[in-house]
Amino acid sequence: MRCCRLLARSSGVNIAHVRSTIQELLAREHHFGKEMMLSVNFTSEPYVVPNTVDSIAFPFKVRHEGTDTSGGLHVGMMSALADVYTTLHLWGVAPAQKHVSVDFNVVVHQPLLPAHDAEMITRVSKFGKRLAFTEFRVVDRADPSIVFASGTHTKAIL
Repeated sequence: MRCCRLLARSSGVNIAHVRSTIQELLAREHHFGKEMMLSVNFTSEPYVVPNTVDSIAFPFKVRHEGTDTSGGLHVGMMSALADVYTTLHLWGVAPAQKHVSVDFNVVVHQPLLPAHDAEMITRVSKFGKRLAFTEFRVVDRADPSIVFASGTHTKAIL
């Protein structure tokens, strides 16, 4: 538990651990995270957002298989990606810590069409003894002021 108290005060993220965890998930035969990550095309490796120490960008491009009848990324798919990416971010902050979702909120601002290069930017806003609070935004890579979706993900620390 001592490590968790220290992490609550630290603001950095181990991006190398996030990348290696992604590779481990993709190597597994069947895993929810793998199926969700393969539902979009990765356009580059996740990276720490410039001028921050605690935000990670997960770049991707929507595949037609993940779209709804309007042609945009299905909200269920977006929610699942947000679940996977915020969880990966938490593992980058506290690799040995186990956690489960207790609250999840997604707001879709506008459709994310397959033509867009997008990225999900995740951030751990607070990491306490019992709860971790994360937030995310799905933005256009060329113009991050264009927000497709945003939300929060709260996890109980086990």
